[in-house]
Amino acid sequence: AKLDTIVIKRSDLTGRLPVAMITHGVSRSAPERAALTTNVFRSQAIDMALRGYLAVGVIRRNFGQSSAFPAPPGGCLNTRPGFLPEFRNAAAEIDAAKRVVVQRPDADPTKIVGIGVSVGGGTMLAWAAEKPEGLVAIVNVSGGSGSVAANTNCDEPALVSAFGTFGAAATVPTIWFYAANDTFFGPALVDRLHAAFTGRGGKAERHAFDAIGNDGHAIWSLFDGRQRWLPLMDKFLTANGLPTYDAEPARRAVAGLGGAAQTALQRYLEAPAAKVFMLAPNKGAPSTWRGANDIETARKSGLEFCEKTHGEPCRVVLENFHPVAR
Repeated sequence: AKLDTIVIKRSDLTGRLPVAMITHGVSRSAPERAALTTNVFRSQAIDMALRGYLAVGVIRRNFGQSSAFPAPPGGCLNTRPGFLPEFRNAAAEIDAAKRVVVQRPDADPTKIVGIGVSVGGGTMLAWAAEKPEGLVAIVNVSGGSGSVAANTNCDEPALVSAFGTFGAAATVPTIWFYAANDTFFGPALVDRLHAAFTGRGGKAERHAFDAIGNDGHAIWSLFDGRQRWLPLMDKFLTANGLPTYDAEPARRAVAGLGGAAQTALQRYLEAPAAKVFMLAPNKGAPSTWRGANDIETARKSGLEFCEKTHGEPCRVVLENFHPVAR
């Protein structure tokens, strides 16, 4: 099978890097499934690459340009009952991609993090249950399956049972993110999924956010969602001995500025890329532009915003996590 994949890393890093394997969810729309591209997780892959990872986003079979599946893999959109076949087949694809990736000279096969959204989140939990060599942690964003309509699941008991099965076998730490207004997997269902997973021995640090956007299932891509789960993910990675961004160069770059700049810096560091931190020099006023598609757009839009707001030329102090030479 051929799996459409995007690989992103920082150009300034050498040697073997920890690997972040990333995968997507499942749209209810067949045309949307067919049109899926690696843009679905490009921004999240960049966020992981900026943290020092070899970020690998994998489009699974039956989606976009990846190969077709020879038979329906299970789940509500297909004819075979239950969720275990769906999740296990998807997990096998992630594992196959991982086996290719770790052959790269820039990949550390002993430090692999799995990150998935929606069905991709459940896929990563299923992958953890297979105990793949090198896997050390899982990030589950709005994970589940079987949402056939808003607040309607085709088989909640089967989904809960599947998560219990994964919890009984998975040994690596996991972190879960869900929002209160998620219409795919609401709080009551997530309570059951978490209880099933941890009740069978799985390790899951769950974070339940309040309502975000029109549908909290979109916290994967919404700026407000990423602004909340990224800093919690960073704490999780640090707690488990895994790398994340180095805040010290950024803190040194603004060390001489006032309290407003220090407050703005913390929010800036927690925000998704691409981003710039600016200063209106005469006023000593900080300004930020966060969550752009690329650093060039962030720089251009950020400077325009800063200069319009403060009425003077601004300078860029930080781009993403790195200081900019004056």
